[in-house]
Amino acid sequence: MSHSASLTEETTCDHVHDWDWFSNRRETARWDITFWQGPVVSALSCRACPACPAKGLIWAQAWGGPQLSRRVFCLVEQTSEAVARLRRQSLSGSCQLDRDDQALMSMFLLGSKPAQTFLVDLDRALAQLVRPPGAIAPAFNQWQSGFENQGLWQTLLDEFPLRSDDSEVN
Repeated sequence: MSHSASLTEETTCDHVHDWDWFSNRRETARWDITFWQGPVVSALSCRACPACPAKGLIWAQAWGGPQLSRRVFCLVEQTSEAVARLRRQSLSGSCQLDRDDQALMSMFLLGSKPAQTFLVDLDRALAQLVRPPGAIAPAFNQWQSGFENQGLWQTLLDEFPLRSDDSEVN
């Protein structure tokens, strides 16, 4: 048996992922890459299957409401192996200041499935899958410089709270 045979890709679970948006288990469920009064960029685990190798990588697109607790996130599915590699790179430090941002952006652009968009109320622990208004592509700018599409998302943020039908994801 060759040494390379042990370096296999993770297998994926064949189920719909129920992302764990609100867990306090930060190391396993919601590793915050950047954080400001709630996650800005994070990795989520699947609640439906504890052994699931999938991770939901999220990047905030807009925010509003009290203490900016209502957020629009772009979510792309990645393997836990890829997210762990990103975490190790991030913790190792680098003199290249934008290395982490470049690595994150590539993970979003190279995800195994198309990105999904969620409207999340951090105070009420509610998440809802939404369609972007118009043809908004995910933006990967830093929150400190303002979100590129904030104005386009503002109507949805203003119309929160979430609907009370089955489209909610807890």
